[in-house]
Amino acid sequence: MLLRISLAAFLSAVVLMLWGYVFWIGLGVPNAVLHPLPVGDQLAPALKAKIPAPGVYFWPAPPTEDVLRDPKRFAAYVAQHRLGPIVHLFYRPEGTNPMGVTTYARGFLHFFVSSWLAGWLLALIGPRRATYWSRMGFVVLLGVFAAVFVNLSPPIWFQHPWDYHLVLAAFDCFNALLMGIVLGAIVKPLPGAYWSLDGK
Repeated sequence: MLLRISLAAFLSAVVLMLWGYVFWIGLGVPNAVLHPLPVGDQLAPALKAKIPAPGVYFWPAPPTEDVLRDPKRFAAYVAQHRLGPIVHLFYRPEGTNPMGVTTYARGFLHFFVSSWLAGWLLALIGPRRATYWSRMGFVVLLGVFAAVFVNLSPPIWFQHPWDYHLVLAAFDCFNALLMGIVLGAIVKPLPGAYWSLDGK
């Protein structure tokens, strides 16, 4: 079973890499929600000079315990938050090669591990998913759950633009469909036993 799941995860990762290339580069779908930074040629050097360390930066800064305990300072934080702008900056001053071998290797590994975990979950549910369509549907539903749970949280809690995260969610849902097509065809239930909440 380990070999079968690993083979399915490998093939799934290959399919997802090809689809990712089509989605991000061939079709250019994200270009509709990834906007060029105005005066980026001026702003980027200023950021690099002022922020030497990579990380995630917020403005207004999240309130500390001292701010939460001080009504006046907390009111000032809320006022600044309402006034805007709200900035959530993912920052890497040293840069990287977006088309480098290392980047693609990490992406392939991520797809492989994700598919491998989904393959094990599929194998563990046993005879309840005996048909191809039910196995494929299980993986797709698993992926849709993850896409909705992960991608639609930042617009709520961090005020990210909805269109960007909806595009990511759609991409991940289609990933789940492709993953389900591959895993459903190769990964079969483990014989004899399977996991369930009710034990039946």
